[in-house]
Formats: sequence, C-alpha cells, structure tokens
Amino acid sequence: MEPITELVPPSRPWATLSPDMVGEISIRVRDAADFVRLHAVCIPWRESAPSPAAIRPTRFLPWPLALCEDLLVHVPLNFGRRLSPWTTSPYRHGCDGVLLPRASSSSASGDDNWVPHANNWVARADGTAAWFLTVHPEPTMTDLVTGAIRVLPRFEENDDGRINRRMEKCSGIVYSDGTIFVYSVDSGDFTAAILRPGDAAWTIAEKSVYFGARCHHSSAAYHDGKILVCMNLQFWFVLMPDFEANGAAGGGRLEMKSGATAGARDAVKHEGSYIFESGNELMWATVMSKRRPTYGYTRYDLTSTPSVTLHALVEANISGRMRLVPRNGQSLRDRVLFLGSPASFTTKATTQFGGCAYFVFNSCVYKYNLINGVAQLMERVPAGWGSYMAHVWIQPRPAIDPIDKIREKLKAPTKE
Repeated sequence: MEPITELVPPSRPWATLSPDMVGEISIRVRDAADFVRLHAVCIPWRESAPSPAAIRPTRFLPWPLALCEDLLVHVPLNFGRRLSPWTTSPYRHGCDGVLLPRASSSSASGDDNWVPHANNWVARADGTAAWFLTVHPEPTMTDLVTGAIRVLPRFEENDDGRINRRMEKCSGIVYSDGTIFVYSVDSGDFTAAILRPGDAAWTIAEKSVYFGARCHHSSAAYHDGKILVCMNLQFWFVLMPDFEANGAAGGGRLEMKSGATAGARDAVKHEGSYIFESGNELMWATVMSKRRPTYGYTRYDLTSTPSVTLHALVEANISGRMRLVPRNGQSLRDRVLFLGSPASFTTKATTQFGGCAYFVFNSCVYKYNLINGVAQLMERVPAGWGSYMAHVWIQPRPAIDPIDKIREKLKAPTKE
C-alpha cells in the first residue's frame, strides 16, 4: 500500500498582489465586463476597485446593443480580433447574458401590449446613456440601463394631429447641455422637436421634401442653433429653427467626393447616414457599398465590403451659407468613430484603434480604416437581432459596490 501523502493547497501568488499592482492592472482593462470580473476575484481585489465617480466615461470600449424581440441584449465584440470573409459561423459568442430593462408597459405607455419600436431610441451624444421614447399617453423617456423614467412635455397638437402621429416613430439625441432633439421622417415629411433646458414647450420645425429613394436610415442632428438633415447620397438640407415661432427652412445639394464619377454613381448604394460632433465640427459620415448589374438590372452586391466617406458642415466666409466639405481620414487619426443610430460619437484613440470607424452593415459589425480605406469584418449578428433603423453604441460605466455595502445587503431581511 502506498503511503498517504498530505494534500497541499495550490499556491496562489496572485492573491498577495499589492493594491497598487492590482490598480495598475485594472487601469489597463478596457472591457467593462472584464473589469468587473477582475475585481470579483477576491476581497482585496474588490477593495482596490476605483469609485464610480473616478471612472472616466470614455475609459471602457463601447458596447453595441441589439433589440431582440422586446429585449435589449449586449452583443459581445472582440475589438482585438476579426472574422475572415469566408467564415460561416453565424456568431462566435452569442448573447453573454447581459440584458437591459425595457420600459414597462404600465409605467411607460399604459398599454399592456406595448413593444418598443425600432425607431424610438434616444441616445446621448457622447454615448454615455440611451433611452426608449414613447409618445402616448404622454411623452416619456425610459433609461435603457437603469429603467428610470423621465416625463416630457406633450407635443403641441394641431388640428390634424400630424405631430403626434409622426413622433410615434422617431429618433433623438440628448446633448451635453441637456437639450433634447427628436425627429421623424415620414413619406417625405421631416419633423423635428427641440426641448432646451428651461423650455416649457417643444419647438417644432418641419420641411416637406422629395428626395427619391431613402437610404436604410436618414440622419439628423442639432448643432449651434441649426438642424442638419442628410437624406441619401446626394441630398441634404439645413433647418433654422425659430424658437419664437415656426421653423424656417434652407438647404442645398451635395455632390459626393467618393471617387465615383457622375456616370458611375449608380454603381454605389448608400447604406446609411451618420451625423456626429467631432471637436468643434459637425460631421457627416456615409456608408456605401457597390452594386453589380445582372441580366439587365442592378442589384446589390452582398459580398462587397462597405466604404466610408466623411464631410464637415462649415460656413462659407463670404455668403455665410452652410456647405459640406470633404474630410480625409488623416484628420481623424487621433480618434475612433462609433457610427450608430440615432447617435454617433468619437472617442480618443489609442495606438491600436486610431483612425477607424465601427458600424453595423448587412447584419455584421465592421471596422473601417479611415486612412487606408480597408474594411474588416469584426462580428456577425444573428438573424432577428437588431434593426438597421437602430443600432446603439453605449459607453458602459460599471459600478462595483464595496464589501461593506454588500455585507449589509446580505444581512438585510429578504422578502418571502
């Protein structure tokens, strides 16, 4: 019989790491889920976690959110890897179990059968928050992360009820000063509503336009007292809201500088418009793909990779009118673009991620290098997840409770 040897527990040198060393490791973790897992290893590591107030809003890589039926799910994205174009696996990771609350039917709409519409997303301009917007019985915004509900003023109704009807399917942006901007595009009619801090009522601006075939989603933004609206590859206009009366419209036509000649413009399909602030400029990013002729008609080449062009809205020196001028990728090499609907934003770039744009195209997440013009497939989104009308990027801000607070919760009586 072999002698019985005493079992020695395995050595765990990581458990004796100093708080300063754990802190040095923690500040290099850019994924919010990995940050939480790191500080959940043991009590000393949890105690070394920074307070929520000390975490910068842009510290972690943004999360792409998808609407699956009536649930919001986090689509895990590995920023350090990419898929091959011939990859057949529909999805590498699947849902990681992170579900976000949606507006409850009783508190948000009063309708037990209410389901959030794909259009009714409102996002903060810097990507730090997002909401669902409902119009009936009164306008409310429900925070996607916390579930908190904010009641808004009613839209001023007119005789035919068109404002409320259009706003039932709207998108919106909340800016850093608290201004809420929501808009709707319905059968050639553009309608916007602006609520500034201190305003008791919405300011409405409208414009009826014919812009031909729509792209998958039009885009609009409010900046420096003006509304920029981009409808498709060529057509855009500017609305000048009159906060004392009705909005007055002005606009122009844009000839894209995308490398396509006037005769070959039909070979390009406009997939989407994204308007965002970068520095002190309001910029327009367009995502395009190629078409291919087949048996006398043109269809979209689903195997082609997308491309991105950039323009900035500037004011002409002499006339004072607004115009869009091209911007090259070099001007954004120190930033990363996250193109989403209804809001897009930029973050400060690191060496690994600088000068690129992330966006959803044809049920895939792409990374586009703005400098060399190369698109990389990053992830495939399962069928039925999300919508081309709303794909939100949000910058997570995880909050880790201290040990004492967790112990108090565990000691608290539970409801039976």
